[in-house]
Amino acid sequence: MFRVIIYLMRVTVIPVSDLDASLRERWQALQAAAPDLASPYFCLGFIDAVASVRGDVRIALLEEENRVVGFFPFQRRPRGVGRPVGLGLSDYHGLIAEPGLSLDPVELLQGCGLVQWQFDHLPVSQSMFSPWMTAVEESPIMEVSQGFEHYESQRLALGGTELKTVRRRMRKLEREIGPIEFVAHDLDRRVFERVIELKSQQCRESGAYDFFTQAPWTRALLEDLFAQQEAQGFQAVLSSLYADGQCIAAHFGLRSRDVWHWWFPCYEDSFSRYSPGLLLLYRLAEHAAAAGLRHIDLGKDLSRYKRNFMTGAIRVGAGRVLRRSAWTMLSSMAAGVQRLESRPALRPFFRLPAGLIRRAGRRARFR
Repeated sequence: MFRVIIYLMRVTVIPVSDLDASLRERWQALQAAAPDLASPYFCLGFIDAVASVRGDVRIALLEEENRVVGFFPFQRRPRGVGRPVGLGLSDYHGLIAEPGLSLDPVELLQGCGLVQWQFDHLPVSQSMFSPWMTAVEESPIMEVSQGFEHYESQRLALGGTELKTVRRRMRKLEREIGPIEFVAHDLDRRVFERVIELKSQQCRESGAYDFFTQAPWTRALLEDLFAQQEAQGFQAVLSSLYADGQCIAAHFGLRSRDVWHWWFPCYEDSFSRYSPGLLLLYRLAEHAAAAGLRHIDLGKDLSRYKRNFMTGAIRVGAGRVLRRSAWTMLSSMAAGVQRLESRPALRPFFRLPAGLIRRAGRRARFR
């Protein structure tokens, strides 16, 4: 543990194990008071799970006048490099703090003993980080807080016809294969193993880094999450869709009290003509609405199926906060090479080094 005074704010860095009952209660109160912190990734349950498989997770306590006004969870890497907790698997990260908290991100890094902190899913509502954002994207959501019928009416108002298509395919599947069963919380380990197998296969076939098998801590994290029970409004949930007793689609995701996050969906290719992944999402949305959840977060990117199901979006930013050091200078140079490669006239000269930097970066995210 170490402590730094920054003007009127005191920053104390501790391991997750040092969060006592009062600090955990304060965290939950801050999260509950801010709608933009409703994601399960901001829950202590997710932070605890990552800390159980990684030894570099730290929490910065932010205090003013002997009162905790915020928490800043991060991973401390060599050379003072900071990362969000669970980078690569975390679809939201940032401060858990009182609304309107005024804070200089560079001073925050100084208080944490970091020279940089990179992020890629930071809510733009955390505006103190805006000067450091280099890109902003949307994470589409399905608003179900007013019931599933209201969600359907929203989609119709947006000109969507996908839900009708899904219902038609549902009837076709039942007619041609057999009875359909949706299991909201499936405890069958064979289904969990199949999800990991199919997602790993998908990574290899697409040329993406296979963090399911090549990064030991990620597999350990998923195993721990699958084994956990619901605690303090957080839980990992395996959901599945069966046709005539056979699992044809499954999804392993995270839930908080208000949000269900769409994380690792998969389906059996032999049933692809029925669009089983979309059938599963439809049934999951029905269940989420009945359970009183606020929305389903489909995760950053606007792929076609997400556009066909979304009713809104949460804007998230990517970038990095930097303090001047030799390491951050190298990081800035690497980013500069990638920017140059994006210019058509310069692409032939910078394609190779930029590609090497990207490949190294993808692997480094999961270390």
